[in-house]
Amino acid sequence: ETNGNAQTVLRRFGQRVPVFSLLDPSQIAAQPVWIARHSAPHLAMPGEPFWVTAELHSAANIRVELTLQSGGMETIRQSQNLVAGSPRVVSMRAQLNHPGDYEMALSVGDASNGSVILDTVTRTITIGGPSIIYLVSQYGLPELENTIRASGRELQRLSPAQFARLGSVWRRGSVIVLDDIPVETLSDAGWRNLANAVRGLGCGLVVLGGPNSFANGGYRHSVLEDLLPVVSEPAKDEDTAAIMFVVDKSGSMAQADSGNARFAIARHALTRTVAQLARGDETGLIIFDDDTRLALPLGNRAADAIAFGNALPKRIGGGTRLAPAIQLAIEQLAGSEKQQRILVLLTDGFADDQALRASQELLRESGTIVLAFAIGTQANVAALSRLTAHNNGSVHVVSELSGLPALVRQSIEQQRDLVQWSDTGVNAKKIASVIASPSLLQEFNDWPDVTAYALTRPRDQADVLLTSGFGDPLLALWSQGDGSVLALPAGLGPWVNRWPHWHGWSRFADLILRRADTADASPLLHMELATGPDGIRITAQALDDDLEWSRAPTVTATVIDPLGRQTEYRIPAATAGRFEADIPASLNGIYTVTAQHSGSQARRRISRESHTEVTAARGALQAWFDAGLIQRWDADIAARLLQRKAVGINLRTPLLLLVLLLYVAIIIEERGRSLLSRRYPKLISRA
Repeated sequence: ETNGNAQTVLRRFGQRVPVFSLLDPSQIAAQPVWIARHSAPHLAMPGEPFWVTAELHSAANIRVELTLQSGGMETIRQSQNLVAGSPRVVSMRAQLNHPGDYEMALSVGDASNGSVILDTVTRTITIGGPSIIYLVSQYGLPELENTIRASGRELQRLSPAQFARLGSVWRRGSVIVLDDIPVETLSDAGWRNLANAVRGLGCGLVVLGGPNSFANGGYRHSVLEDLLPVVSEPAKDEDTAAIMFVVDKSGSMAQADSGNARFAIARHALTRTVAQLARGDETGLIIFDDDTRLALPLGNRAADAIAFGNALPKRIGGGTRLAPAIQLAIEQLAGSEKQQRILVLLTDGFADDQALRASQELLRESGTIVLAFAIGTQANVAALSRLTAHNNGSVHVVSELSGLPALVRQSIEQQRDLVQWSDTGVNAKKIASVIASPSLLQEFNDWPDVTAYALTRPRDQADVLLTSGFGDPLLALWSQGDGSVLALPAGLGPWVNRWPHWHGWSRFADLILRRADTADASPLLHMELATGPDGIRITAQALDDDLEWSRAPTVTATVIDPLGRQTEYRIPAATAGRFEADIPASLNGIYTVTAQHSGSQARRRISRESHTEVTAARGALQAWFDAGLIQRWDADIAARLLQRKAVGINLRTPLLLLVLLLYVAIIIEERGRSLLSRRYPKLISRA
């Protein structure tokens, strides 16, 4: 069975296996009308009109009705008068309003008898773009909001509190824009729901920087950061710090406030904070009551929360002598070469103001920043305030223990302030190189400066399209499952306040949203699909990270057929950066092809239908005769072929019999000799 792809089978086997036709082309009635060629875009935006074009051929003068159908729109009909032998190209305007993959069927029928369908073809179109854009922002982004509305997209503005309540209710293909949102806005479970929406539902995610995001927002080592194409820490070690934690383990720390023991909450705050520190940070731990103990000397143990958890005691007790602990912390920090030194103090006890005076002067001279957290009502806030008075230190009175972990982390990040505050230019070389429209290159050639941005470093698999004058990422993207994730550490708000007045703003903002719409939006890899008599033609173009045409020998293409079966192919290079191959496709239906090259991927879908010849059935049969793929039935020719086969079989038969006889003789000889040796051993030994 050829499943409607007779020409494909004939081209593969027709010249090796004799194929006969019992029909003569003259015996087949000509098809009066057929669709010779048809075209439609493979991608369109929701609500964006597009055209489906078909070339009609006719063997007779006839009035026909074309019908364009799809599950997402009303049926479109158009009548045409066709003249025999005169091809006609017709176009039908269509529009689909919701994201998804749609199979469109174009049929041509006899206008005088609507029940007679003369020919039908199908094509798949992907409607990209979000069904809705969720903008999560405390204060709003008027310029971006205006751009979204002007594009015809649906916008829903959410406050951080509304975002937290929304939970896991995400619509497939939506885009979520987070404007300067700290990680505490959602629980870990909430962020996991968002991650599932991106990876599983194909939602797009755009994360915008600001004072409360990335490192300052607690992204480091969080569920949210796992989604991002950048890591929330600086690329250079000189931007890291030395941080010494000093923790009170006196007996009063065993008291419970709001049902939680103070020391247990302090332990949780410490381990959670350490887990979110940068890889180049130096950390240490001092615990004290009446005595002071160096639990962990200052050293590079980035994000090692387990070590800190193990170093903290299981049992606590004793009084409170703070001054020796502060003195030891100063000595430890003095041995560090880090430019920024931070002392983090967690205590609920009495601080002897007189004993601390010597430490205050040493802290001021060394440039050490003190962050003190006063837990409970017994802490001497006045003394702690004097301890933190220099070098922009601070004291925090903790009234709600459950908020201590977030407060400690936020205070440290605010002191470190992992933000580049100086004006810097924008290096747009990469984004200019990958935009297909030449008219946009000029627009994206004179970027306004940015005034600040969060310090991050890109992941190895990410595409960094914009960088600052210092080489830090300003726009990075990658794919996560079925969704795309973009990070803009400078945001689209106050830190880039010159951009909305720039002539390229609306185009750039639209590009950001389009990139978030499509999971296969890697700018370094482009792929096109086409159906033909031999299957599906894959053509891919790829750039390396240095924006030169790829020299790779192949790209990988994973194909999912209409039955859900997955097959991987290697598409060979036709020339530098261009890869071409035909892959077999015998089933009718939608095929999904995902190409991968050096961390980038492109995904396309195409509908494969039984191949329709440009000529009618009579012409197709005649063409196969002319190409030698089939032969007219002739009894004499068939008999000669069968006789030739029979002769071949007769010649082989004696040889097969001879081989069989020799094999039997060898078996008899071996077994007979064994039997004789057991019955007449002497006779056999003499032989």
